[in-house]
Amino acid sequence: MSDPSRVNQDLIEENAFLKQRVQEMDHSVPMLKEAKELLQLERKLYLDMFNYQPAGIYRIRVFPKELRSNNAWVSSDNPPFHLELFNDRACEILKIERQAFEDNPGLVLDLIHKDDKEEYNRKNEEANAKIIHFKWEGRMYIGGEILWIRFESLPQPVANGEVLWTGIFYDITERIQRETDMKKLVSELNKAIEEVITLRGILPICANCKKIRDDKGYWNQIESYIRDHSEAEFSHSICPDCAKTLYPEYTGICPDHSEDGKKENT
Repeated sequence: MSDPSRVNQDLIEENAFLKQRVQEMDHSVPMLKEAKELLQLERKLYLDMFNYQPAGIYRIRVFPKELRSNNAWVSSDNPPFHLELFNDRACEILKIERQAFEDNPGLVLDLIHKDDKEEYNRKNEEANAKIIHFKWEGRMYIGGEILWIRFESLPQPVANGEVLWTGIFYDITERIQRETDMKKLVSELNKAIEEVITLRGILPICANCKKIRDDKGYWNQIESYIRDHSEAEFSHSICPDCAKTLYPEYTGICPDHSEDGKKENT
């Protein structure tokens, strides 16, 4: 038979222990509440930073090579990756509804321009094989337009042979258009420069007849030389001084000029 005094002592000790635990719990409740509020604040901050970005942000988990089909990156039929997360801006840039993106993340592959699919596939396979920084710029069909999009992502291999890729993408259409316009302008300027023929250097000219000697040693009329070495054309007339010499009988008709080209006072 149990000793009543011993049983009573055990109950007293257990009661004291329970009171202590209740006090500890009462003390920890505010701490737990504070920790919960801090976690909620940090989660809100994370979501704000994640969603309010000028670029689309994403993370995909790429399957091991033996589980990927050939040309796996060209169609949504059998995408070689699982989409783990993406921000709101990603949907806005690609003009894809979030639910549709979640249901079939391979939709992004169908947006790649047909002429750029081969390079997109090659660069993805190369980046996954070498575990290197993935960078690609190309055209995509988005919202009835052809836009230029740049993708960049960094790899993180995991134990089962899969690779986590965290990256961004953004619209570079305006930049590509500016570069195209600049190249066109430079090409037009180069063409114009090629078409402009300039006269430069010292020209050997006859002191008497004023013919010019070309680089082949032939003497040419000054009109012919200038016409062949520039875009100037000539029309012929007779200056007043020559008119006096050649046609003195008509000098009264022609205005009288001095040799320096200024009209003489009468």
